[in-house]
Amino acid sequence: MKRSSILIVLFTLCAIFSGAQKSLAVPKLEVIGGTSFDFGIVNGNQTITHEFVLNNHGDSVLHILKAKGG
Repeated sequence: MKRSSILIVLFTLCAIFSGAQKSLAVPKLEVIGGTSFDFGIVNGNQTITHEFVLNNHGDSVLHILKAKGG
């Protein structure tokens, strides 16, 4: 009887704590105006620029580790 009571208590505790996990904070990226831009035909000596607007709507810091032109 004592053994079954201990098992029931352990099972109940496991069930309670398995559902009590915290949700992880993650960044949520929104790109305003599209994810690509076509510059058209560009001469080799021209300097061209374009600005991409990024918004982070998540619960964590968004780290941009790498960006490159195509």
